[in-house]
Amino acid sequence: MSFLDDVTWLHGFSDVGLMYSGKRQGDGKKRKGFAVGALDFYLTPQLGNNVKSLVELIFEVNDEGETMAELERLQIGYAFGDYLAVWGGRYHTPLGYWNTAFHHGKQIQTTALRPKFLDFEEDNGVIPTHTVGLLGSGAVRLAGGKLNYDLFIGNGPKIEDSGDNGRLNPNTFSDDNHDLTVGLNLGYDFSGALEGLRIGVHGLHGEVDSYDKQEMRLSRTDLNLLGGYGVYAADDWEIIGEFYQLLNRDRSGNSGTHSSALGFIQVGRLFDRCMPYTRFEFASLDMGDKYVSSLKDGYSYRRALAGIRFELTPKTALKLEGNHTRTLNRYRDDYYEFISQFAIRF
Repeated sequence: MSFLDDVTWLHGFSDVGLMYSGKRQGDGKKRKGFAVGALDFYLTPQLGNNVKSLVELIFEVNDEGETMAELERLQIGYAFGDYLAVWGGRYHTPLGYWNTAFHHGKQIQTTALRPKFLDFEEDNGVIPTHTVGLLGSGAVRLAGGKLNYDLFIGNGPKIEDSGDNGRLNPNTFSDDNHDLTVGLNLGYDFSGALEGLRIGVHGLHGEVDSYDKQEMRLSRTDLNLLGGYGVYAADDWEIIGEFYQLLNRDRSGNSGTHSSALGFIQVGRLFDRCMPYTRFEFASLDMGDKYVSSLKDGYSYRRALAGIRFELTPKTALKLEGNHTRTLNRYRDDYYEFISQFAIRF
């Protein structure tokens, strides 16, 4: 037995970049200039043959230029085998493919930006990307491939400062309404001629309350999410598509059920160490849904994005990216953004 067996290695991610955005900010100014991205520390302490843990702590700069620290993930789990591992703590909500494959380290994702509606809570995303609770995951090999699954139960999120500044809070300390969120993600990995292809379905149900600045409850919504996804990563291709359907029911009024749709498709092709890519994403949101209208970025939009990624070394990537975004209701805007991003891992 080596003393190195008890060593927990510190790994991390970081990025810096240059950005121009034509999007109008709250004070009417456009964003442009150099910026420091996130400093992400990532540890996976091994506590025995079956007991595992994962810690992710991130430092990033907010819109006011202040450095903020947040514990993004803290998971402790027990692995019974490949067929089942049970985790407790704060984890990425296992919806679709993107939110579990790509965490806060920008170097591991092809693009500079996540799909807008899948932004993390602190960045005004409209889907719960973190959950605090229990997560069971595993895989079962079948004759034609492998079935992967995630089952989870945890604190439901709440919406703070409802309205123009509304933001999801995953309730890391306790659940505000004591109504737990439950969900699942099922994916199938093909083998043989279709190796590299995964298709899956996902769903989530929970109850979300929104609050004003004085923490007075304004609304209650049954959050119901269903969807599917597909991924092909082989033969130098990367193709990812995801779809989310919201069927939310108003619990604090009589406006009934509201339907919204969100999704994206991204295609990239690797040539040696260079990958050009493109992505189209959209959100068609029902503004009568109090869950949607309570969020700052709860509006419909269309975004077309294209870029190129250079793999300078296995641990560094340079990305040049541009997008055109059009918002369709609530906040009407039509703007371009151009981003260069240098991302590393260590």
